[in-house]
Amino acid sequence: MNDLSRGLAVEKVALKKHLVFDLYEFKAFWKSENGEALEFPMPYVSVPFAVVPYFAALEVILFRARRYFVTLDNRIVGLFAVKPKQSLLVITNLAVLPEARRHRIGFYMLDQIRSLAAELGLKGLRLRVLKKNIPARQLYMKYGFRKKEETRLSLKLEKRLQDT
Repeated sequence: MNDLSRGLAVEKVALKKHLVFDLYEFKAFWKSENGEALEFPMPYVSVPFAVVPYFAALEVILFRARRYFVTLDNRIVGLFAVKPKQSLLVITNLAVLPEARRHRIGFYMLDQIRSLAAELGLKGLRLRVLKKNIPARQLYMKYGFRKKEETRLSLKLEKRLQDT
């Protein structure tokens, strides 16, 4: 397992650049561990009727979030979005390019998020993860997140900064 984190950089991204990226690259980041991707299996003409609501919903989730790209040699290999809520920094989106996974990029991104929370004077991190997303759950648990709440499909996880 290579550690690529030495060559990584974090770039804060404006909404417009993030939207353009989503429109052209979102499929690459949504691939699951077994190589499946988010697909819109319908005629080309009807794709806008599926894609537009998808991005509208994503923008509601990311409303007022700070968005970041993680790059390696000027190539985007990860992205995350966070927003302060009460005394916590909520991670609303975190993804690593499938071919860049298992190289500690997720840990690097979580370290960057933890540092941002500390700079903002916040006391911890919070996120939601789908129960069926085992690799992400394992990453968060290794990083020190603990389960705070469980629903039928997801887990709410938190990590206090003093637990670092």
